[in-house]
Amino acid sequence: MPARERNEDLFEESRMSFGEHIEELRKCLVRAIYGFGLACIVAGIYADEIVSFLQRPLEESIRQFDQAQAIDDLEQRYAYLDPEFQYWIESKGMAPRTLRISPAQLAKITGEPVDRSSDLMIGLQISDGKAANLAKRIIGQDAQSPELIKKRAQAIFGQLDEREKEIVKSMANGNSNLPEEIKTLQKILDRLVRESKIYQLDAFDSLTTEDKGGFFSFLKADTRPNPLPEIRRQVEEENNQLLAIQLNRQLVHSVFSEELTPPRANLVEIEVWDVVDVDTQSLTPHEPFMIWMKAVVVAALIFSSPWIFYQLWLFVSAGLYPHEKRYVHWYLPISIVLFFAGVYLAFFHVMEPVLGFLFSFNQSMGISPQLRINYWLSFVMYMPIGFGIAFQLPLVMLLLNRLGLVEIRSYLNKWRVAVMVIFVASMLLTPADPISMIMLAVPLTILYFLGIGLCKWMPRNQNPFGEIYEPA
Repeated sequence: MPARERNEDLFEESRMSFGEHIEELRKCLVRAIYGFGLACIVAGIYADEIVSFLQRPLEESIRQFDQAQAIDDLEQRYAYLDPEFQYWIESKGMAPRTLRISPAQLAKITGEPVDRSSDLMIGLQISDGKAANLAKRIIGQDAQSPELIKKRAQAIFGQLDEREKEIVKSMANGNSNLPEEIKTLQKILDRLVRESKIYQLDAFDSLTTEDKGGFFSFLKADTRPNPLPEIRRQVEEENNQLLAIQLNRQLVHSVFSEELTPPRANLVEIEVWDVVDVDTQSLTPHEPFMIWMKAVVVAALIFSSPWIFYQLWLFVSAGLYPHEKRYVHWYLPISIVLFFAGVYLAFFHVMEPVLGFLFSFNQSMGISPQLRINYWLSFVMYMPIGFGIAFQLPLVMLLLNRLGLVEIRSYLNKWRVAVMVIFVASMLLTPADPISMIMLAVPLTILYFLGIGLCKWMPRNQNPFGEIYEPA
């Protein structure tokens, strides 16, 4: 029986003019912008929480860096890692720090009686090779010193007993720096500052009495108040022998500063443990606002991506034939799933390994990471979006095949070249480290072969309706 074939032009009702395409594109763009704007409002409400959430990979990586550094320091110090310390490092996120504290403060903390001996301070030490020069200056043989300094040196020399004066003169005339002579001169200085009252000598009144200053005193280079008058007042009122020794040492050093090392407090090193606290930095006043804006825009782009993809596919489907529009219902969810898969992979599985790899160089070179929040958020916000867009590769391959630009045979024959291109593109789209490049290139390689499977599943020349025959 002869059959009546259907109309050869099955798709004439779906054709659109160029002007209609432009109008449809305008409508889709306007709807996409409305959705993006609404997402920006929502993201702006929760912008602070979004910024805190985006900082978590950075904070965790820096904590791991500090913990690894703490383990290395303990192993170098004790030649092994105490398991009890390991608990505090790994379980509680703590790390040791070395601080210096004065013995008096340490005794106050521990409740022990404060040791008021002169051992609380590191006394005057003779600089290397300057013992003979010091002896000459003490007896007044240095012609280059100012008159006031010579006067103070003579006053100090007058506080020595006869035996000490002979020893100093012998060292000055012999121009010797033997270890025994240096040790003897050191003992003389120690006895001098412990037992004499140098602070009461007239030559040092200008240093130990309060200077009222004048009208032009603010022009002095050093405007800090002189602490020596206050120390002398406490020494005389409280009869504090420790402060008297400190004051004597400061006065002697002021005369022989070139030959003696400065007296200083004998601080004790103690090891304290503290929770690792990560502080990000901003260097300009407007930088926090720009960070807030970036976080809002990127978060809104991610939140509104399903709506934007939906508008994109609406525009594409408007130019398709009726039998092809049903594929949009497949393309849209696949596109959204691939985008969020790329974002999820980048943020939750790529960030920490990448930072761990980069921070390993900080650890090997002894450089402490101090990151600007602007640099970090630019890194953490744009890389997930790049991963999400790159994960659209199977749909791009399917689109090129449906348009007749690339055949499935070409995809299969050129897969080696495609893999090489994927690795090169991953190198350009990710930071300068091999971890992020591999973490992007390997999934894209898998998606490339998934795209070939999609092209075979929905071939370009397939007739979705089949042949239709009807009785005449």
